[in-house]
Amino acid sequence: MIASLQRETEAQRRAAAELGELGDERRRAAAAATAKLADLQASEASMREAASRDLAAELAAARAEIAALIREAQAPEAGKADRLRRAQRASQRLARLGESGGGLGGGEAEAAEAAEAEAEAPPDPKTVAAGDRVTVARLGEAPVEVGSRRADQLRP
Repeated sequence: MIASLQRETEAQRRAAAELGELGDERRRAAAAATAKLADLQASEASMREAASRDLAAELAAARAEIAALIREAQAPEAGKADRLRRAQRASQRLARLGESGGGLGGGEAEAAEAAEAEAEAPPDPKTVAAGDRVTVARLGEAPVEVGSRRADQLRP
């Protein structure tokens, strides 16, 4: 009977030791998972910062391009109306980019082709906002500042 109790006590000690090892293993796994989560969160934060910096750089480049187009449009040379129209469309494109949060990167050739096609077409009245300067063919080459817009009609 004593031998039986000793075997039972020894089995309980082994089970307790095994349970302690399993608890330690669980704590190590939890600590590893917590460390992995912290690493992933830090990685996500750094990727967000990089994306934000890239977007800011792209927007700054677009603004610089628009400023150059506007300076060119204001130069007293022939074809002024065409350059001003391109500058206006570029400004509207920048505004749309800012609203949508999109970037200029990737597919630059396609974007350039789309910008050229956009520059050739007259502006859509729905994309013109108060304060924009547009060239109206019937009114000559001088740009007209838009005071308000109602439906498809622009008013000075």
